[in-house]
Amino acid sequence: MVRLGDVCDVLNGYAFKSAGYVRQGVRIIRISNVQEGCLEDAAPVFCPPDSPEAKRFALREGDILMALTGHVGRVARMEAAFLPAALNQRVACLRVHPGSGMHAGFLYACLSSENFRQRCTEAARGEAQQNLSTEWLKAQMIPMPEMAEQQRIAELHDRVCDLMQCHARQAAKLEELQEARFIEIFGEIDTAQLCDYAQVRSGFAFRRADFCSEGVPVIRIADIMEDGVDLAHTVRCPQEFWERDERFRVLDGDLLMAMTGNPGKLGLYRGGARALLNQRVACIRAQRPETIPFLQTALRRKSTQAQIIRRAAGCAQLNISAAQISRLCVPAAGAEQIREFGTVAVQITAMREKLQRAGENLSQLLQNQLNEICQ
Repeated sequence: MVRLGDVCDVLNGYAFKSAGYVRQGVRIIRISNVQEGCLEDAAPVFCPPDSPEAKRFALREGDILMALTGHVGRVARMEAAFLPAALNQRVACLRVHPGSGMHAGFLYACLSSENFRQRCTEAARGEAQQNLSTEWLKAQMIPMPEMAEQQRIAELHDRVCDLMQCHARQAAKLEELQEARFIEIFGEIDTAQLCDYAQVRSGFAFRRADFCSEGVPVIRIADIMEDGVDLAHTVRCPQEFWERDERFRVLDGDLLMAMTGNPGKLGLYRGGARALLNQRVACIRAQRPETIPFLQTALRRKSTQAQIIRRAAGCAQLNISAAQISRLCVPAAGAEQIREFGTVAVQITAMREKLQRAGENLSQLLQNQLNEICQ
């Protein structure tokens, strides 16, 4: 076992100011960009390429990036497609020392393990949201077997990730098929508005003092995932908030949309667990349950996402209001059309879920091996 700080640099990012953002330049990598095993940047921000900070905090291809706030321990690798880029605050960069005996791919696999993620969660501090420090990271003990074994684990990890990406591409094709069937059934002319089919409301401005370690999950923008909501790392508030105001309750079948930063990011809430809606998250509640597949596909279309970006305002970051969301243009849909599309959506969703389960099984096989190594 070796100390993480002995085999790699563990670097902090810079507190870039939104007032200094420019239209083009060096991409700023923020916490929201660091997803599970990949980078995502649908709403990029940039700093001037000639700024001292852009050079001092410049990232390199292959750097390991880790979220230090919120979804602590989430890791991704810096990809060439996102360069040039600079590191924002509350994101750590881990850069393996040449000649240290540590294989960068093996280290990335270890940091991706469930055991290490759990270690991060248990060490995190903060009532409002979890936080890690780079000093804590440097002190963590990491296994360092013989280089041949490190390389074997790294290659296995990469092969599984490649297979999962293949599944993701297949799922994307199914999504394209679903949108094509949507157009066949409803056409491409939007003559109705979202408010004709659903109610839209925004969340409550919870204060830091409202949060506690146990209670009702409070869904924030960071908790919205593709097609779903991740409650594993949510902040929580006392049960009394659920009883106090039903306007901010999240119910099974609600569509949740980000209103700030990456407006239009959409997730479907499933399950009977109690949950509450934070500010800057919109709850889109269908007037009739059978319209949910229609609404979900209508809002995920490229044309609707383009509408959202056009309507969003803000120099530092994009913002859209609940009223603007409610007036988004969607196709006029009759009851028979909605039923027909619902049947199509159920079939395609079943195929996507099958792919997802296959990916989860692959991931679990890899995690079992990683957890044995990264105790």
